[in-house]
Amino acid sequence: MACTTKAELITLTQKEYAKIQKLLAPLDHAAASLGEPGVSIKDMIGHRAHWTDLCLRWYTDGKAGQEVFFPAEG
Repeated sequence: MACTTKAELITLTQKEYAKIQKLLAPLDHAAASLGEPGVSIKDMIGHRAHWTDLCLRWYTDGKAGQEVFFPAEG
């Protein structure tokens, strides 16, 4: 589903967030940390959250007329 309004995007985001909460709820810290360094469930969630933050920052900077460095300056 492609969202065409802010309300649709919020609704879809809440729906998808509820799905991931349901999947993660039974996991304790040890289970979420299992795997090779950098590829555990905890690491992957953190990685995706970081990219989401970067995308929001690039969007905000672009809207403000600032130069956007993708993925980062330097």
